[in-house]
Amino acid sequence: MEANSTKHTVRNVAIVAVILAIVGGVAFYFFYWLKSPQYSLRLIRESVAKHDIATFEKHVDVFNVNSRAIDVMVTATIAPDDAQNPLLASMLTMVKNAALPHFNSQMRTYVETGSFSTAHKDEEGRQIAEAAAARTGLEDLTFTSVDGTERKNDTATVTCTMRDIKLEKNFTVKLLMKRLPDQTWRLEEIANLAEFMLAHDEAVSEKLSQLNEPISAEI
Repeated sequence: MEANSTKHTVRNVAIVAVILAIVGGVAFYFFYWLKSPQYSLRLIRESVAKHDIATFEKHVDVFNVNSRAIDVMVTATIAPDDAQNPLLASMLTMVKNAALPHFNSQMRTYVETGSFSTAHKDEEGRQIAEAAAARTGLEDLTFTSVDGTERKNDTATVTCTMRDIKLEKNFTVKLLMKRLPDQTWRLEEIANLAEFMLAHDEAVSEKLSQLNEPISAEI
């Protein structure tokens, strides 16, 4: 009789432990995971797959991401001293004003349709956007993993691995995110875009050298 009672007690303890584990898992899901930057990145990826522009624009500051990207790309092409030239600064502002609307519309078009549109009334803006896409290998990049997150108050930097399919190479991308009032997160900018572009340029050069080796050997 006592043995049966002991077995009954052990079984009850086991059941309680399982229930507590389930409750703990549910609590973790709702109170941590759903409010984490990683979860919001998942929402962004899903919104692209589902062509859900409303969710995408909630979790991606399209204007700021593209504005900061253009600033970085422009800075990478000129010398620091030239950036202080008022005439050049004015010309660069004109270039940015021409390119930014196209960057924004192309990003939205891609989310809505799954492809980039080549038609745009502003030919100069289209050419700038296409050159930027080619420079960064945008159409060949795929998300691989989240490698880490650093949070400070309402901001977070999420380190991800992206793979360029054509180059067959992985790249580290750091995403700056800000917390929204509903405790989810929004992508504000690519924090290490300049470093990524440099690494991507080097990878392109390496790939071209590999492809040209057979030709060089024949010559």
